[in-house]
Amino acid sequence: MKKIWDYLKPRLWVMEQIGLYWLMCCLPIITIGPATAAAYYTTMKVLRRESGDLRESFFHSFRDNLKQGIFLTIICLAIYGMLGINILSHWTDTSTLGILLKVACFFLIILFSGMAHYLFPALSRFRLSNGKLLVMSLQMSIRFLLSTFILDCYLVAMIYSLSQWPWIALFVPGLWMFLISLSVEKALKLYMPAPEDGTDDEDQWYHQ
Repeated sequence: MKKIWDYLKPRLWVMEQIGLYWLMCCLPIITIGPATAAAYYTTMKVLRRESGDLRESFFHSFRDNLKQGIFLTIICLAIYGMLGINILSHWTDTSTLGILLKVACFFLIILFSGMAHYLFPALSRFRLSNGKLLVMSLQMSIRFLLSTFILDCYLVAMIYSLSQWPWIALFVPGLWMFLISLSVEKALKLYMPAPEDGTDDEDQWYHQ
């Protein structure tokens, strides 16, 4: 425990700044996706690899992924919305069909939430079409099922913590992004091409 605290202590201020930028950029709601991509990019580059400037890195990634991130966010919100409406509309339905519909919707929410854990980190890393990003994220969520379950637990813990202690809102998003990077990065690296010898790539820190 002491070793974990010694590692996190000098990085708490960085986590807080990442959380603040993330919250600011999430305010329009439809920008949650690009904000999450930027937070993940900055967490990996600045917090974990100690490379680059925090503010510059965050907003560089945010601008680069803004249009595609907004589109993917709208898709995610629409899917969650439709599934949520279906659950609420059949909430009091005790028929076999009603129960099956609710179970199916809950299953799809869990499946889609698992995919979403990988979607925006993948957006921050790869230049792919929306369809390919969605398929890749789904593949990773199934291939790394245990990690996906852990990521779901992190998300539930974050939501619960914020509901109980709203004053930690500035700190929790940065810590959450750090925690998910421990699992997601292992998955992303398997989809990355190996660096070529002698190349001068400004993002060589990806491979560290």
